Amino acid sequence: MAEEARWAARIWREETGGDEPHLGSILALSQEARTRLEDILRGGGHARLLARFRQFATECEDLVPGAMEALAREDLEAVGHHVARSQALAEEVLGNQVPETVHLAGSARELGAAAASAFGAGFGGAVWALIPVGEVEGFLHRWKSDYLARFPGRAGACAFLASPAGPPALRIL
Repeated sequence: MAEEARWAARIWREETGGDEPHLGSILALSQEARTRLEDILRGGGHARLLARFRQFATECEDLVPGAMEALAREDLEAVGHHVARSQALAEEVLGNQVPETVHLAGSARELGAAAASAFGAGFGGAVWALIPVGEVEGFLHRWKSDYLARFPGRAGACAFLASPAGPPALRIL
């Protein structure tokens, strides 16, 4: 996945003579640059890289800002919508999810989580779920029971825990 992003940026540099080191810097140039990279990738027969670029752009330009704005408004339904779309793109485009993480994200929503998504490097990573504080204990019990009913062979290798929200992102200078 990261290699695909690097490859798409390299193709951009080769085709345009630009010096943008990564997809984020290409997106920051302009809408015209985004369209041009899409045209370059499409014209070069790089369908997989085009899909990866579009996934990256959607995350950066729509899903992350949208989820942040929804959190600021305390609109958990909207947060859930943005997170669900991100999870779907991870499954459909990145292809870095295993059945366990796909199931956990989906079952968390079915069990009442406002939002849930896999994170980490995929291929067996972790899943978080956004739950009201007063419902955490019951939710964790139901979530784990549901998971073990679906994946009984994972009983010794799984852990379910509660963690409060951490501090916001910040830059250390």
